[in-house]
Amino acid sequence: GELDTHEFVDTLYRMKHTKPPTAMKLTKHMLTRLSKKQEDFEVRVASDLENLRIEILESLTLAQTKLGGMIDMTKQDLSYSVWEQMTQREESIQTQMQKLHMQEMALSEGLESALDRMYDKMMDCAVSSVSKVLQ
Repeated sequence: GELDTHEFVDTLYRMKHTKPPTAMKLTKHMLTRLSKKQEDFEVRVASDLENLRIEILESLTLAQTKLGGMIDMTKQDLSYSVWEQMTQREESIQTQMQKLHMQEMALSEGLESALDRMYDKMMDCAVSSVSKVLQ
């Protein structure tokens, strides 16, 4: 087979100037967005936990005030119970965050592998084109 000189030069130019940088920029953008989403999630969860703790303590204080001596449990007992629940929820959230981090790492590795394969295919194509031109 023959390869037109203009087609060969055009292919090499596009390969050198558009494909790898574009793919790398796309990958960087995707990973940056994923990282930002995870950071936002962590901040939101921490804020929600703090708001929940405050809300529960306020409710407990209000209940104790309204019911006075009718409450069997002391404020400390209630606070301890709330603390246990919050600790359990926090552990659950930590587990979910670890899973998200593992998914992020797997995605990053997959993208890197795909980019490597794409670059190898482009180089194989370029070498094949050069070989055909030189024959």
